[in-house]
Amino acid sequence: MKKIDLRTKKLVELILNYSLKIKKGEKIFIDSSDIAKNFIEELCKQIKLKKAVPVLNVYPAEYKKNLLGSSSEKQLRFFPKKILNKAKPTQGIVDIENEAFNLSNIPERKIKTYSSSMKPYWDFLIYNRGNYRRITILLPLKKEAKDAKMPLKQFQDYVYSCCFVNWKKLAKKFKKINRIFEKGKQVELIGKNINLKFSISNRNSSSS
Repeated sequence: MKKIDLRTKKLVELILNYSLKIKKGEKIFIDSSDIAKNFIEELCKQIKLKKAVPVLNVYPAEYKKNLLGSSSEKQLRFFPKKILNKAKPTQGIVDIENEAFNLSNIPERKIKTYSSSMKPYWDFLIYNRGNYRRITILLPLKKEAKDAKMPLKQFQDYVYSCCFVNWKKLAKKFKKINRIFEKGKQVELIGKNINLKFSISNRNSSSS
């Protein structure tokens, strides 16, 4: 068995103890491609040590890329309800993002169709569950390092340095910033080659 990076164990501990605060008997949904196999194994191991239950939705690497690229709009309208049914009994999710790809060659109508078919799933995981705990993470793997134009080790060091900070101290800062957003109606980003405005009226900016 490949020796696991000790930082991976530390990251899993941070996710379970701080981000999700899992308790005995809870069910934690894990949504990821199988490229994150080693991380998923460590995640499942530590979830079970806490007397909780991992619930897996693991799919082949580049599945979503191939799905959007080769499926018809009719095929993209189908969403397997069994995935949503798997998620419904759980109290939290670890969403592992490791499949970023260029959508510029995908027709906009296909992206909209896929997004529409996934809406019930995303509504459950993100929008309709006030007490549902969710964390999305990016693992420092080879493809991500290449996209960042960095050697793998350098990229790993960078990502882990971003993860292992004083989150309690940062949370206090975020709350102050959040109060500003709660009072605001519009965000403007203006700078070199940037002129972006968007409304935040009636949007919930709270991370709780």
